[in-house]
Amino acid sequence: MSASFRLRLPFSLSFLAFLILCAVGPIICVWLISGWGDSLSYVDRYSEANILREVRHFLEDGLARHYGLGTVYYPGMYPEDGFAAESDVSMYGVSSEGVYTHYPPGTEYLAYAAARMFGPNPVSHLRVVPIMIGWLAMTCLGLSLRRRFEPTVGWLMMGAFAVTPTVWDGFVGLSPHAYAPALLMIELAVVIGWAGGLWALAVLGFLQGWLTFDYFFLVALTPLAVELAMPWIDLDYRPRWRLALTRTLLASGGFTAAHCLHFVEVWAYWGSFVAALNDFKSAAVHRAGVAWLDEAQLYWAAILSNVISYFVGMHPVSLSPQWGTFRFAGVSLGPWWFLVTVSLLIGHFLTRSQQVSAILRGWSVVCGAGAGVSSIWFLVMVNHGHIHRHLLYRHQFVLLFLMILFLAVGAERWARRGSFHPNQEFAKSRPT
Repeated sequence: MSASFRLRLPFSLSFLAFLILCAVGPIICVWLISGWGDSLSYVDRYSEANILREVRHFLEDGLARHYGLGTVYYPGMYPEDGFAAESDVSMYGVSSEGVYTHYPPGTEYLAYAAARMFGPNPVSHLRVVPIMIGWLAMTCLGLSLRRRFEPTVGWLMMGAFAVTPTVWDGFVGLSPHAYAPALLMIELAVVIGWAGGLWALAVLGFLQGWLTFDYFFLVALTPLAVELAMPWIDLDYRPRWRLALTRTLLASGGFTAAHCLHFVEVWAYWGSFVAALNDFKSAAVHRAGVAWLDEAQLYWAAILSNVISYFVGMHPVSLSPQWGTFRFAGVSLGPWWFLVTVSLLIGHFLTRSQQVSAILRGWSVVCGAGAGVSSIWFLVMVNHGHIHRHLLYRHQFVLLFLMILFLAVGAERWARRGSFHPNQEFAKSRPT
């Protein structure tokens, strides 16, 4: 064995181990679905039943039958789940003949492509597609963190995600919420580790928009949230607000372009611009809750309920999976933020240290940026956020990402330099 090979071997083994760590979530997903067969996912039975019926129609009638839109009724196929189990679904964007007009059909197209490759049964075979995309996303994010920061930070971050079921449990599903978090991870990878990547943001925005409306604020504002947080995470970083704004415009532009294309589909189906516009408007009003939250007190009570539900949950500490609350190591993110914040406050009170004060300020800014972009959707779309907590809690990933990144970079710096900050004078000069 040559000397050069012996020198490269430890790095190669370490890098391989890191790639395996990035794949832990998807590997668990494969294990989860191994015995599912044609069963619907526990993550979102409702949407999956609709999607699978649409796929069956696409296989039998082709994609162009209703201008690319799917039909959600198919007699005898999952009759107790999805739209088939409800008497009136017109407010959700379903026509009298069962054509679904609300969400863009990107997820249905992916499931259709998988059905053409693997066959429509068993349904568990179709889940290979979202799991593979999730694997790609976690690998991209891990490599981006490893490239942008010290390898130790990459290990800490991906290790934290590997033990956070709410990060990867959606990869087993066929609904848009299986793919949207994965694409969000790729977006974070681009923003963190790729100085350019402008057109990648536009493509990611389009793909997100072709899946669902629900991730608009996350897709559009994540570059700005990261830019706000980075000076407190990497103390040598200087904000690039023009680049962040350009990324935001490209991502939101791609997202909007996808929905404009979907609107053309719906316009073609109804044969009227006004009818298509009214269709979109009625679904938006229902999801926002404007129709039933007409009293100000009721509206604010619903918002407060959403905030508590998403950040704390009915059971803040639970080792068993309880979908609807984002958990890290069995604790929801609200209590985690409280524990770290109180610890820093106590440290500041006892030591009166400028360094602890700077850490506390940085922690507040980073958490505020993450919580802000993670919360906008369920604050604006109150009704939709209240009903779909079992899906939308994954929006909290940006908050978890920035929280863990702040702590991981600080821990790595402390271990290497014996201080959370390079020097206290620099720490005191941080923007407020």
